[in-house]
Amino acid sequence: RAIVAPDGSVDLQGWATLENTTGLDWNGIDLRLAVGTPVAYRQDVYSPLRTERPSAPFAVGRTAEVPLIKQDAPVLAELVNHAGEGMPEYLWSTMAGPGEDPWEIGRQRQAKKVADGQIYVVDEGKGAIAGLTGYAIPANPEPIPDDMPAMFRPLQELENLAPATWYVNVLAAIPAERGKGHGTRLLGLAEELASDAGLSGLSLIVAGNNDGARRLYERSGYRELARRLNVPEGWDTDIAEWVLLVKAFD
Repeated sequence: RAIVAPDGSVDLQGWATLENTTGLDWNGIDLRLAVGTPVAYRQDVYSPLRTERPSAPFAVGRTAEVPLIKQDAPVLAELVNHAGEGMPEYLWSTMAGPGEDPWEIGRQRQAKKVADGQIYVVDEGKGAIAGLTGYAIPANPEPIPDDMPAMFRPLQELENLAPATWYVNVLAAIPAERGKGHGTRLLGLAEELASDAGLSGLSLIVAGNNDGARRLYERSGYRELARRLNVPEGWDTDIAEWVLLVKAFD
């Protein structure tokens, strides 16, 4: 601004923000612009600044089941191991090299499934609390290869008995959220995915001694189709059988 003194002289007054990079105390220092070409600019400080965020749409009246983000892969690894009765941790340990954390392998595998669009979670604003993993079984499943490990063969045999269904591979919730209906809601989402894909129904495999899971699935309309003996190999488990449950669309 221009300041006119009583004697008629005019001074040009301005303000500037300076950064002291000298490490010295500038208290009492009088700064004057003697010569130079200052850089002038304008900045809009009145308009609100908003950070762009990705949209996660969900249907009104149901929990937001949205595709999982990669940052939630550690939580999902815990859910996968719980749903798999401890088999995933055993498999990750056989894959880990010297000094490698088996759980890191598990987290990486879940992140890959995230990228493939196989995973959905329930998130009520505090991060993933329940998860669903699945995929469509083809109408004509591939024959089981002769070199498939023995512990996987009974599981693959059961899966092949449910062609053209959406296979619920993982359904689990963190301990504090179990018994709150998240599993039922995610099974409802699985039905929507299967229906949208034009499949004939849903399928899943449960341990023969997991009575709690059986009750949940049977309440949701699943029925037993077949059983196979478990082949644990080096896995320490008390699971004797695997049970295939299916739910056919009317």
